[in-house]
Amino acid sequence: MVQKSKPGRQKLLALCFGMSVIAGPLYAHGYHDIGSQRLVDSWLEPLRNLDTSTHQWHFSFLRNGRLVHEEDSCDPQPVSGLRYASHPIYGNHDVVTLNLPLPLSDGALPRRVKLDQPILLDVVVDPDSVPGVSVQGESNIISQIEPSIAENGDLVFLFKNQVEAGEPIRLTLTLPALDALHHKTWSKVEVSGVSGDRLRLIKSNDQSGSLVVKGKVKTLNLIADRGAVNLEELKVNEELLVRAGRGSVVKVNAEGAVLQPSVDRHAYVCYAGGKPGEIIPVPSNSYTVGPCPQSEEASDADDGDDVSEETAAR
Repeated sequence: MVQKSKPGRQKLLALCFGMSVIAGPLYAHGYHDIGSQRLVDSWLEPLRNLDTSTHQWHFSFLRNGRLVHEEDSCDPQPVSGLRYASHPIYGNHDVVTLNLPLPLSDGALPRRVKLDQPILLDVVVDPDSVPGVSVQGESNIISQIEPSIAENGDLVFLFKNQVEAGEPIRLTLTLPALDALHHKTWSKVEVSGVSGDRLRLIKSNDQSGSLVVKGKVKTLNLIADRGAVNLEELKVNEELLVRAGRGSVVKVNAEGAVLQPSVDRHAYVCYAGGKPGEIIPVPSNSYTVGPCPQSEEASDADDGDDVSEETAAR
């Protein structure tokens, strides 16, 4: 036996169907701005005028824009009222600086860092400075950043909610030591004061990002899959292992060290300063490396010296 729907329910089902037809494509095509949200809110207004003496109605906007409910879309639910899915927190352009707590890894300060958020990161390695995290950006955006320790012990930076920043976010991390850094976003990362026996660097995933590291280590293991890596001011004393993948541009300082390069045909690797003590033969599918070309300023300076010498000789 087929039961007839009440007039109020028919009106509600028709309204839900119309909203899903119109609102769904809006959200599916990326119109997640405030204007479209206000438009959808205006469509929801008639629901507030329905008779809710017997039931109240519960709707959820999912991220793909479809108007659905966990069980049965547009069915009456015994809930307190309408519910909306969360939307991004938009930056308020009020730029401030905030100090965040630095979490511990197994009771000790972290020595490994992973950046997979679009944040400008400065890492200062200084055993004599107070460890900490300082972040600069819009007040309602940086308050959502939470430093955390991943399962593998990496220090990572998470956002509590979805955000859309209108100003750059710059984070300064001070650590007494650094063993490894994984950089996998488009942003720029600079590391200074590195020292120790071993350092592992990974630059991956985004060709537009860059990594600059300064300091001195005995052994360096570098994996560069994408982007620019400048290690001209990172002195490697003993051994330097470089694996450069497609789309990477790498400059190293291997003066006097053993250089072991593995270079993709679509990558570029060169060494600055003096020559390496030894270059271990590379695999047959790898391209060789050579000295970095001099900058224009250096070339001009060299030309000026030559002219001075010729003039003095005359």
